[in-house]
Formats: sequence, C-alpha cells, structure tokens
Amino acid sequence: MISIQEYKRIFETIYSVLKHVGLEPENNCVYFSLVGAVLLKEHFNIECKSYSGIAAYYVNSEINAVLAFAKQTDKGYIASTNGFHSWNQNNDFIVDFTSPLFPEMLMQRYGKKICKRKMFQRKVVEQCQSPKEFNKPGDFYHLPDIEFGKELIGMFANNPMNMDIVTTCNNWFVNPISDMTLSCEVKDENNEREQIRLSEFELTEKW
Repeated sequence: MISIQEYKRIFETIYSVLKHVGLEPENNCVYFSLVGAVLLKEHFNIECKSYSGIAAYYVNSEINAVLAFAKQTDKGYIASTNGFHSWNQNNDFIVDFTSPLFPEMLMQRYGKKICKRKMFQRKVVEQCQSPKEFNKPGDFYHLPDIEFGKELIGMFANNPMNMDIVTTCNNWFVNPISDMTLSCEVKDENNEREQIRLSEFELTEKW
C-alpha cells in the first residue's frame, strides 16, 4: 500500500509527537494504530482501520523468540487492558506502525536487541492461523476483539489531549514526504509556541 519510506515517516511522525507530550511510544500501540489510520486515509486515501486484540510475531528463529500481546486466563488467552495489541487492517493488508519498536519491547525480557528495526506491512492471506504454525521470522498472528477495540476507541476519543495528538500528526505529515518539514510548531498549555523535532530512525528492512 505504501513504500518503506512512507511507512517510516508515518512512524517517525507519531513517535515524535508522543515523545513530545510525555508518552512512551513502545507502550502506546493504540496511538500508532488510530493516528496511522487517519494519516493513511487523509494523505493516501487508503482505508485501513484500527483493530485491537491478541497478536503474536515470530521475531528470532535462533532463540525461538515470539513477541506476544495477550492476557493469560484459566480459559486461555484474551485481550484486556493488561495484555493487547493494536494494528491497522483492511481486506488486503495488515500494517503495524509499532514494529520498528519491537527491539525495545523485547529488551526487558532478553536484555539485548534480538531483532532489527523493520517495517511491518503484510498481506492478510500471509497470516498464520495460530502461533503454533510459526516457523520463520516474520510469521504473525492476529485475533481482533471487536468489542474490546470499540472500548479502547471510546476511551481514546474522550480524552481531548488525544485528539490534539491526532490533529498535530495530521497537520504535520505531508504526502509526498519529501515536502514534509523536520520540525512542527505547536502551542503548549500556556499558549506558548514550541517546536517538535522529528526523531529519525534507520529503517531499510521489512518483515
């Protein structure tokens, strides 16, 4: 749907705004998914909605490492506020704008970076039917929870700061990305002007 450089710039835009307002990007997948949906629609005319639920990614075959998002219960795994993931999806593609942060997400468990920063944009038909089918890095599994996703979107929309984040990202991002500035001017709570600098990342590979 989009090039790796376009994906990279969407990720960097959301990341930079989240850092500016004091949120940890690696712990806020909902923002990447919801803001990502807006940017894809407004700037590329691509419908790719936000979904939330259970997700798993096979990230390293040498140590058999899987990055999984879910809450374990007596009845199995479910999506809850204590364990879930958010991504973008339409009939053809699944896009995860948090995938460049997978190395940081795995750092706490492994104490080192066990995978590279990569773009995640895959065809829906490539998805495994279960994590048990994983056999190569890049294999993935998603199970949306529609009702849980609606609750998250409702909570997101009810926070005025979140809508400011969406507006800032949407106003800053430009397609073609070559026309986008590397800083964005915003006003703080005291109506004082301040600059958000774009955090740039090296991103040349795909899952």
